[in-house]
Amino acid sequence: MRLDGSPGAVAALKVEHIRYPDNLVVEGMYATISFDTFVPYLDTTDAPPPGYHIDVQTLGELVGVLFRTKNFNPSYFFTRLGPEAKAALLHQNLTFSASDCS
Repeated sequence: MRLDGSPGAVAALKVEHIRYPDNLVVEGMYATISFDTFVPYLDTTDAPPPGYHIDVQTLGELVGVLFRTKNFNPSYFFTRLGPEAKAALLHQNLTFSASDCS
């Protein structure tokens, strides 16, 4: 999923279904995190459990949309980060660059 500023992109981030653990006990679930699009391999003959995925790039794009929409200056927030945190922020990040951290 690529974020284009549409309500559908924000709707894809909703996870109300897993908010209450009763659903997880009955249905199970799997969760993944990746830096880009990810298609899980599920080795099952049954219907797979509900799956939830966090695409770090899409999450970064959402933060970028919020920063641009509200005219937030990334440098104000990111210059306070330590070197390791800056390196993690910039790792495969297509939304923010080193100039946003200075």
